[in-house]
Amino acid sequence: MHYGNQPQPKCNWNQVSKNWDKFTSQSTDQVLSNVGVMFTPGQSSLSSALEFNRYSLELMDKKQSAAVTSAAASGGFKSVTDTISGQIKTPATVVQDSMRRSGDMAKDQTLADTQITTSAFADGAYGVLSAALKTFTNSLTEKLMKKVFNLGLVALSGSSEGNAGQRVSDSCQTRTPSST
Repeated sequence: MHYGNQPQPKCNWNQVSKNWDKFTSQSTDQVLSNVGVMFTPGQSSLSSALEFNRYSLELMDKKQSAAVTSAAASGGFKSVTDTISGQIKTPATVVQDSMRRSGDMAKDQTLADTQITTSAFADGAYGVLSAALKTFTNSLTEKLMKKVFNLGLVALSGSSEGNAGQRVSDSCQTRTPSST
């Protein structure tokens, strides 16, 4: 089988076996010095990966420090920037003012909602109180009118001038007080 243009191996199995025997016969210091070459910048793919990781961490730390400094300088607000170019579309001060206005509008709306609710309860209380007073007044008036029609006006006055103990009925007949 042929799999295209593959590179020829740099060594064969016999060479690997011979190198392994040579590797195991080395002292620990020689092994560590040879392994250390792998971690020297630019000498292996592992060293390149470690260097890239170190650089990435440094870059992230710099960006984070810059963001903290920028946030502190702009009162905790971040400018709106273009995702690709990074150009500032809206400055942080404008964003801050907009947020403050939104907060003020929310406070005003909350106050208006509270006033509406309080007014509704107050109107409801006055509405209920008004209906209750009307019912109470109508009941008293009805009782008073029954007394006027059933007992007469003299009984309502409760006066003791000459008519003490006398009551006038619907037929205007005079009654004598009962002895108790």
